[in-house]
Amino acid sequence: VNGGSITGTQDNNVEAIYMAGGVFTTNVGSIRNFIGEQCGAVNMADGTFTMTNGTIDKCQGTGSGAIYMSGGEFEISGGNISNCSGTNGGALYMADGTFSISGNAVMQSNSSTNGGSVYLAGTGTLNIGGGTIKENVAAAHGGAIYLTDGTFNMTAGKVEANTSQGGNGAGIYINNGTVSLTGGEVTGNEAINGKGGGFY
Repeated sequence: VNGGSITGTQDNNVEAIYMAGGVFTTNVGSIRNFIGEQCGAVNMADGTFTMTNGTIDKCQGTGSGAIYMSGGEFEISGGNISNCSGTNGGALYMADGTFSISGNAVMQSNSSTNGGSVYLAGTGTLNIGGGTIKENVAAAHGGAIYLTDGTFNMTAGKVEANTSQGGNGAGIYINNGTVSLTGGEVTGNEAINGKGGGFY
């Protein structure tokens, strides 16, 4: 996809894209205004989704707001995922597969109950090698990231200015899983009624 938009009507009950395999690359353009069951924008069972620019915006789901992964690889090195809302993971819910953020990509102003931006469970792997996760809000735990299982690697990038309103871990909430932090910044996050502005 090198331009244009995929736009829902906010009264649809299906995600914009379902991937069971293959390769999908977007350089510019947008996916917005979808409301789905597991997610609003991209439901990945397998395959590779590469995002180097563009926008995923204003999507909603009863699971994740934007992306639900049960397999495959999602790589974002540019563009933004913003203003999406769900129950677990405002931008992303990971049950399996690999999600990597790098470059100048931004995940911003997303919201959910747990994991304002990302909810990591199952056997999924989250890699942060650049980019910024900022200004996301969790009503309970994990203003930016909620980790209940899986693998989380951070070598660069920023997790900043995220908020947990009623729980712990405004930046990153770690309940279980494997965590490796060798670089990057976690700064300016606020747990309003809980503990752990950066980590819990």
